[in-house]
Amino acid sequence: MQILSKYHPVCEATASSVEIGVNLEFEAASDACALETLLWLFLPYNAAEREQYEQLLQTLAEVLKQRLRAELAGYRIVDGELELYFYAPSAKTFEPVVAAFMSEYSGYDMGSCKDAKQKFYFDALYPDARQLLQIQNTQTIAQLQEAEDQCEQEREVEHYLLFPTRGNAVRALQKASALEFTCKHEYTDDTGELRHIIVITKSHDVSDAVIHEITEDLFVIAMEEHGRYEGWSTTLVLKK
Repeated sequence: MQILSKYHPVCEATASSVEIGVNLEFEAASDACALETLLWLFLPYNAAEREQYEQLLQTLAEVLKQRLRAELAGYRIVDGELELYFYAPSAKTFEPVVAAFMSEYSGYDMGSCKDAKQKFYFDALYPDARQLLQIQNTQTIAQLQEAEDQCEQEREVEHYLLFPTRGNAVRALQKASALEFTCKHEYTDDTGELRHIIVITKSHDVSDAVIHEITEDLFVIAMEEHGRYEGWSTTLVLKK
């Protein structure tokens, strides 16, 4: 669903692949309005008709926002079912509004419950640090592709890692060096807890598979040294 940021965790209960789309701006919207009620709509999903589902979700989100002051929280696709989630001040008129909107559809289910602290959003939809990295990678690669970057071509790529102590940073550099990374910059920033920042580089392409493997390695290194992997950047490589 193009209007949300998506990622793919694995459902431990079934070992099946799950797609989750999350509205990363939902928290800001919920702060501006008392969105205390979770609303949901479940319907059968056919991947071959993805564009139609995207349009349905976008239109339904607009209808619910106008009629119920609801905000789209996200969706899940699992085991052939599309689960849509919204938050609103109350569930009043939710069922008749959805019933009218879904008049041409069958086999769907809907419901609501109180969730004043948006617990479902944070527990079931919001990505963890590794999943958020997956989202950021996908978005960065999409931006490069939109600019007609030759993503399969190698070039120097910068990666950014932050650590609480210089000792953590040094050990991380040693681990990264074993993976053929080179330290480009090392500096401190006294404004946060992760004061020691390193910028490392390596020549590689920026295809999905390569970026996933490299950022996963650096994510693990950062976690082992109580730091954070902040992401990557590179210059455009255009077709000659």
